[in-house]
Amino acid sequence: MAAARVFLTGASGNVGQAVLDELMRRGFDVAALMRSRMPDTKGYRPIFGDLGKIQDVAGDIMNATAIIHCASPRSAARQGVIGADIEGTAQLLNAWHTGPFIYTSSQTVYGIPAKVLDEDCPVSAGSWYDLGKICNEQQVAMAAEQTGAGPGISLRLPLVFATGARRRDRQFLPGVWDALRAGQPILFGSEEALENAGSVYIGEKDLGRAVADALAITRSGPFNLAGGFTTWKALLEILAQHAGHQPKYVFRAGAVARPGEFRLPQSRSEYDCTRFIAATGFKPNQSLDEIAAQFVRAETG
Repeated sequence: MAAARVFLTGASGNVGQAVLDELMRRGFDVAALMRSRMPDTKGYRPIFGDLGKIQDVAGDIMNATAIIHCASPRSAARQGVIGADIEGTAQLLNAWHTGPFIYTSSQTVYGIPAKVLDEDCPVSAGSWYDLGKICNEQQVAMAAEQTGAGPGISLRLPLVFATGARRRDRQFLPGVWDALRAGQPILFGSEEALENAGSVYIGEKDLGRAVADALAITRSGPFNLAGGFTTWKALLEILAQHAGHQPKYVFRAGAVARPGEFRLPQSRSEYDCTRFIAATGFKPNQSLDEIAAQFVRAETG
């Protein structure tokens, strides 16, 4: 049975806000840790602070029957990852005492994918950010095994196509949109890369639903989560329909961008989500076209 009282971190971020909205819609009692005040604080209890001072919110964690950990410094700097991310997560795990612990990880833990990704594929850190995610996944798994507090669940999120007020806060979609609107040439290493390269993604509403659904998971471990897959070509064409600007493509072996060119990842990051679907019954509702249309309305409205 899903937990009644949730301690949520990172509630003012894109991921955290989406999760908070869904938890409130489902009637959960939520204590939401956040760095900055949000316009609407009705329906939950806001707590202002960060992971570095977990002792200040120990009582709220003790009263919770589940933890959802969305906070992330989103840093690639060694000091920030070790201090704010890894150590902060360790302190939160030390305070965890019962119920599921859900950690929002990232598809980047897989490195550059060579095939369709399932949870048994090896992980590979290409940056300190990736290493922080990998270390935290391991911390969650070890804490669940050693303490027996509950399942330790790491959700490997895809690209989050945010459309809300913080959609430009270190997110992927705005860069693609800006390049298209500016008429920048979009660089690919080959026509084959244009047709095949792309990524799994998820919209905010589907993301909130999926993370809330994950509260019912009873098995510890990593789970791939996505709303769908898109090639970059398909994404650009959908955005172009709304922008009125057709993409200009440049093909060059090696795909090393020159000044004024916009380069998308040349890999195909595609998920097998069988494990998550079997554990939760999750089915995405948001189409890529719907998400893109919402983003464009927010940008141009």
